[in-house]
Amino acid sequence: MASNALPTENILGYDVTTIPRKQFTDSICKEYENFNNVCVYTINPHSYVTSLHDKKFNSALKDSEFLVPDGTGFVLASILLGGQISKRITGNDLFMEISENLNKRGIKYAFFGTHKSTLDIITNKLRTDFPNIEVVKSISPPFRKFTEEENIQFCKEINESGTEVLWVGMTAPKQEKWIYENLHRLNVNMILPIGAVFDFYAGTVKRPGPMWCKLGMEWLPRFLKHPIKLWRRNVISSPIFLVILCYTKCVQLLTRNKPSPYSSKVISTEKTSESNRLKQINSE
Repeated sequence: MASNALPTENILGYDVTTIPRKQFTDSICKEYENFNNVCVYTINPHSYVTSLHDKKFNSALKDSEFLVPDGTGFVLASILLGGQISKRITGNDLFMEISENLNKRGIKYAFFGTHKSTLDIITNKLRTDFPNIEVVKSISPPFRKFTEEENIQFCKEINESGTEVLWVGMTAPKQEKWIYENLHRLNVNMILPIGAVFDFYAGTVKRPGPMWCKLGMEWLPRFLKHPIKLWRRNVISSPIFLVILCYTKCVQLLTRNKPSPYSSKVISTEKTSESNRLKQINSE
């Protein structure tokens, strides 16, 4: 992973950003003009379990400059392993807060993914919500494996448009792997894969209500609504993640004086107790 000035901790083999959402988005927006193809990815229990048997996805996550905790599972993991994370940062959080921040100075966006009709809605809505952000390119790629020639053309169009921030809206791990495979062809400041956020922002898919989001359980109504689409994520990935987390915690307890290679290695000057952070989460 390229070095960055923001604190991280190692959770189950991944260096995850520990600072709060607002501080994180403010920091990267302040420095984005100095970035070149900087990747900001999210990680959750499903993407973690997927990465265990997908080497390219694993490499994509580990090579990203910033990896933020999307999902209650990684917040829980940090707390149990003695880390500093108390709140998740979702793809929707990143999109809205970065857009609000960069709208103050004006910037050029490109969107890659989903249906053309959805991209049109996003572009029009963005003009109203964030008038100083210019959408210079929108690409709706085919819903199949892209050819090498198509990838070259996609990247050429993005580069020639003068894009500063590229948002990619495909499912994980397809979106992260596409970026990883084509990063050498791109020339933008920052790249963020945010999956279903394209549909949430456009309103073509309704995001679970604020109560579910605040509880960190927005997965539940989504699963109940689309069980066939999301069964693997919730029925297989989540239990596997919890088993690995419990095993790692047991190893940590049994080797208290010898840090486990998978335990949380916190790079921070402060440490908050598990109970205080659990109270903080429950009170919000």
